[in-house]
Amino acid sequence: MVDDTHQDERFHDNPLVTGPPHVRAYAGVPIVSPDGFAIGVLCVQDQRPRSFSELDLTPLHDLAQMVTDELELRLAHRELAWATEHDEDHQLAGVAGSCMDLSEQEAERERYRLAQEAARFGIWEWNLEHDSVHWDEACWRMLGYDPAEGRTLAFADWRDLVHPDDLARVEPVVIAQVRRSEPFTIEFRYKCADGAWLWVQGRGHIVKRAPDGQPQLLMGTHVEIEQLKQTEHALRLREQELQQAAITSRK
Repeated sequence: MVDDTHQDERFHDNPLVTGPPHVRAYAGVPIVSPDGFAIGVLCVQDQRPRSFSELDLTPLHDLAQMVTDELELRLAHRELAWATEHDEDHQLAGVAGSCMDLSEQEAERERYRLAQEAARFGIWEWNLEHDSVHWDEACWRMLGYDPAEGRTLAFADWRDLVHPDDLARVEPVVIAQVRRSEPFTIEFRYKCADGAWLWVQGRGHIVKRAPDGQPQLLMGTHVEIEQLKQTEHALRLREQELQQAAITSRK
């Protein structure tokens, strides 16, 4: 864990710290293969200094274990495939094959869905050429909508879902970062199916360009941060109360 990258000799001059996405705080847990090898890491990061508690890391540990479980499933099963061998006279000389229980594919999809719900994140795609925004089921469920009723959005539809007070702040950031071909991270409120507002962190980056080099397709995530925002609000109120108490005590 790194509470403040600017104060850490290992990271203070890292390009991800000095430039986009301007990481200031970082926490990660390793992804370990069934054989015990560390093959990756799941992490959370913030653009402001902060401390991470064990409670913050619990979802990461759970997700890392789910990834390990998925690796075990993939090693234990193989998709059905056949390969034939022929001799020099083009006669069949042998057949080799492997198979996988297709029910495992559905189990994997369900496991991934549960992982998304546990971590409260969804995945989206934005096709600039066709002005279409596609959300996965987790994005719709996050806002209380039935995923079966989910539809492809236009950029104007996305704007209508964002809180007006936040739209004026985040829309220019998105447009500017896309024009500069740089990733973006924004925090804003989405309108839920019941009319309430939910704080979400949106991240995105360009994954495909047109032949002329212009951005064509973006992909990213939505992460619910409602609890984080409530905690930040409570801390601000507490700080104000302490400041007021200090002023009163000096009178």
